[in-house]
Amino acid sequence: MWTVSQGSTSTRGVDKPQPPWYTYIVQHKHIMFTDETVALVTVSIPSRTFNLFSDMGNEKVITCETIDQFQQVLKLVRANSERVEISYDY
Repeated sequence: MWTVSQGSTSTRGVDKPQPPWYTYIVQHKHIMFTDETVALVTVSIPSRTFNLFSDMGNEKVITCETIDQFQQVLKLVRANSERVEISYDY
């Protein structure tokens, strides 16, 4: 029988035990808006960056450190090209 006291962690099931502060942050913080979608992706090949523009006006920048990272993200962007407008900067 498992008992969980206040302030401790639970190890029941397949989930990893999480401290109470982690659970609080996850439950009370919005990590992303679920009703927000990507409207435009700008790919900058020389700087290996991706600018993601949402339909709500937000912008996120992804900077790739290696060529392999850049190619993997580019492959993902191209796989979703029918849903998102893509522009390239040379």
